[in-house]
Amino acid sequence: MVQTRSDLEDADTTIRARPVQYEPIERPKPGRPRDARVHQAILDTTLQMLSEVGYGRLTIEGVAARAGVGKGTIYRHWPSKGALVVEVISGPICPIATGKWTVRLGSLPDSGTLRGDLLTFVQRVHFAFTAPLASETLPGLAMDLAQDPDLADRFRECVVEPKRACLAEALERARQRGEVGGEVDVHLLCDMLVGPVLYRSFLTRQAVDDEVAGELVDRVLRTLPLTV
Repeated sequence: MVQTRSDLEDADTTIRARPVQYEPIERPKPGRPRDARVHQAILDTTLQMLSEVGYGRLTIEGVAARAGVGKGTIYRHWPSKGALVVEVISGPICPIATGKWTVRLGSLPDSGTLRGDLLTFVQRVHFAFTAPLASETLPGLAMDLAQDPDLADRFRECVVEPKRACLAEALERARQRGEVGGEVDVHLLCDMLVGPVLYRSFLTRQAVDDEVAGELVDRVLRTLPLTV
């Protein structure tokens, strides 16, 4: 029997294998997971621009343009300019050891006495508040903190809590040495040490030299339950 062209086409249709159905591949969304190099480039660019234009004139768009990323990339990880700056200035870097500006102090070295540890704490806080970038950043950031509760929470988490943790470590060492004989409110202790330095740095513009730092620490020590 001779098959016609139509018969052959019909036969070919019936024996042709069905295409394999593959499960769709879920591709990662742009910017996720976070690229460590891009992340660091954004932070470095922000710090550089803070020194050039200050906090008030800093914009997400400007940072994105200079860092070579889309502003959406920044907004995916930081909801505001303030949030970005808080991360930039709270890097876990010891400012005295590296010379880089940060408001995060790093772990305090063990001086052997509580007084010595608190002096180091005050010196590092003073360094953070009087570095050139501080005056370009902290006043404007403080205004945003007052208007943005979420940003204020983030600031406490990234900036304030690490300071309290440093003091808690110093107090624990003092207890182990037998210098402290009772409970100490770490939050209040931090406020007592940081407050005067902040006041002098931004309001009265008075220096906190070694003599002032020593007097401040000695006055605070008198309020603590120290052993005789």
